[in-house]
Amino acid sequence: MKYTYEMVNAGLNKIIEYLNSIDNVWNTTRTLKLHDVSFQAGDIIDRYPLVKQNDNASDLFSDFCDMSYAQFIEWMKQEGLKDCRNYIGRTSSFYLTDMNCDTIGYVIDALLTQIYGGYYQVDIDEAGNMIPFSDTEDYTEAEQIMEYQEGMEYIADGDFLKDVKSYFSDAVKIADYIDDFMKNQIEYFTEYIECQNENLEYQAEQANKEEQAFMEKYGMAIGRLTADIEKVVIETGCTIAEATRIIHKAMEQVKPLEVVKEEIA
Repeated sequence: MKYTYEMVNAGLNKIIEYLNSIDNVWNTTRTLKLHDVSFQAGDIIDRYPLVKQNDNASDLFSDFCDMSYAQFIEWMKQEGLKDCRNYIGRTSSFYLTDMNCDTIGYVIDALLTQIYGGYYQVDIDEAGNMIPFSDTEDYTEAEQIMEYQEGMEYIADGDFLKDVKSYFSDAVKIADYIDDFMKNQIEYFTEYIECQNENLEYQAEQANKEEQAFMEKYGMAIGRLTADIEKVVIETGCTIAEATRIIHKAMEQVKPLEVVKEEIA
């Protein structure tokens, strides 16, 4: 089968359609900064007085960012994805590939080079079409068409498209992950604060139970100790703090039961 320019360009058009459909993946700058959360974090935390009382809003936001980033890195590892972020200088912005360019023909040509190192020698113009061969002293156009049939077949039959999709596979998944997180960052942060609130409520509940259990166990003893402190205050005219110290000092002189038993024996 002889492959023609028209067949190659039809294959290239499918490449262009695909690249346009994932323009947000390869030709869009991104950042992992959670601007929406940073603007609304205070208002969200205000809805949870227990959290606001126990934690600093700035610390909570910072912890959420660190946790979310760690989860992102761990997710990529678990999925076996290559971290393809390419940061722009020293900024926080990045591309997910090094293919970012508004001239589609350059992108396709770069993909040919990246995937097969220029093995398939087919020249692409700026619009993404194959550049026709021209007669030279060494080869006629027809001869060159015959010589480069393998490269033309690679594009025309859709194998190049399959390889392009494979090339962008990791970047597409990472873009979807980031886009979903950015879209739902307020919801995720709210859930994080709700979780913090539930933990604090549980801790308060457990502390209350422990206090109740303690009072049930030592209530009578505490009552007698309180009465003794009041008696010392009345008889000596000292302060409650001083009376408390006197009682504690006296208690230090009391020998443990085990020691008393040993002395008796």
